[in-house]
Amino acid sequence: MEELARQRHRRALRSGLQVVGFAVGVALLVWAVKIVLAPENREMLDRLRDASTGQALLLAGLCAATVLLNGGCFWLVVRPVKRLRFVDLQATNAVACMLAPLPFKLSVIFRVFVHTARDRMAILTIGAWFACFGLLVVMTYAPVLLAGWWRQRADAMWAAAALVGVAASMGAVVVAAGWFGVESRWNGLTGWVLRLPWPGVVRRVLSGLIARGHEGVRMLSHGGIVFGSAGLRLADIGVHTARFVLAASILGLALPVDQAVLAGSAFFLIGMLWPAGQVGFREAGTAGMLSLIFPEIDFKPFMVVVTLISATELLTLLVMGAAGLAWLRPGGMRWEAAERRRGNAAE
Repeated sequence: MEELARQRHRRALRSGLQVVGFAVGVALLVWAVKIVLAPENREMLDRLRDASTGQALLLAGLCAATVLLNGGCFWLVVRPVKRLRFVDLQATNAVACMLAPLPFKLSVIFRVFVHTARDRMAILTIGAWFACFGLLVVMTYAPVLLAGWWRQRADAMWAAAALVGVAASMGAVVVAAGWFGVESRWNGLTGWVLRLPWPGVVRRVLSGLIARGHEGVRMLSHGGIVFGSAGLRLADIGVHTARFVLAASILGLALPVDQAVLAGSAFFLIGMLWPAGQVGFREAGTAGMLSLIFPEIDFKPFMVVVTLISATELLTLLVMGAAGLAWLRPGGMRWEAAERRRGNAAE
């Protein structure tokens, strides 16, 4: 009973922190909007009203491109252990991205729901998949950002160092996963871990985790999968960079490529890693980080740039998320068709 009470207390605490975090994010968003609407930004807002239809569509297209590239990364990483239909996974990703600004990690909950109920994937397999996805994100972004910190500008040396760093980090992932992926080595590691004096319940949980961990190793041991994911991630960094350059130009600001790369990277990473919903934190965090690293950047005008990107992304995601839901039709005919396909494959 005491353990049950502690679990309820921890769940209540986590829920409370999510609510508080989301409330703080909303407050930050309100504060950001006040900055955007300040009199000193009136000229930038006038330029926004004068933006052409082509500029608006291009910015929305870049927002859509980053959603599709991330969906492609999810689809590619899981292929060694589960073949999912590309369109279905893109639809799932679009809905999850639409839910990402909300608290309680509803985007993750939706992904898990779809892949367990529709694709019949085990929870621990999904966990290994998401962990591999996150690892590849970090192993791609780290060399790019470190190269930027070294060069302090975007030039040929920065690009070369970033590409070499990404290739080296991806190679290290493939080599390490290949080494652990050998059956005898993995079984030896499993036997050593399970021989430790764990309580019975912990031992059973560990046994399941290790089995699914091997699936993660299988995902990361495929060079084509790992380097292909890195290629998609680098393309995504390029799209984020282009978004910031375009948004700044629409508002009459000149944003150098090195600053746009860092802004796009911060915008993506804060949104992915922040646990209580993206609202507010991503906008304030991106503008604040850029102003700290580059003192020549004025925080208030740059906040207008970030807010324009967020607003465009929100509208784009509402359209893509609605289309994703229409395609998936949870509980409807597509799920039944998926069941029939699985049954035919089993026969």
